[in-house]
Amino acid sequence: MKVRIKLIAKKELVGVVKEGEKITLYNDVFNEANGLAFYPIDKKQWSLESYNEFSGMYDRYNNEIYETDDVVCTLNYEDADGKEHIRAFGKIVFDEGAFCVDISKTDKHSGYDVGQKICIYSFATIEIINL
Repeated sequence: MKVRIKLIAKKELVGVVKEGEKITLYNDVFNEANGLAFYPIDKKQWSLESYNEFSGMYDRYNNEIYETDDVVCTLNYEDADGKEHIRAFGKIVFDEGAFCVDISKTDKHSGYDVGQKICIYSFATIEIINL
């Protein structure tokens, strides 16, 4: 299980980080060499800002897609005149056992509603917009 963890330093580590500074870790939790299951985070030094699971998918630029990423997706939409590509904007969420895009808006009427959760595998392309 791969995760993205954002931490805030509670105190300065000389030459590494200043108090209040944020860092982002990408970690394979069960990796015996450096996984968090074997080497936990020192809670005296760090406070947890966020913890997000890897979806198992990559965007069109080969960036890993994590839960809570803001994304723009290309939908293949077929109207009476033929195939059309429509963009949808949303956030990656884990819903009913699957990673989905929680739709916040679309370019045109696509048949999808704001707030609807569409399985991440349903889109032609996905691009992370909050890197």
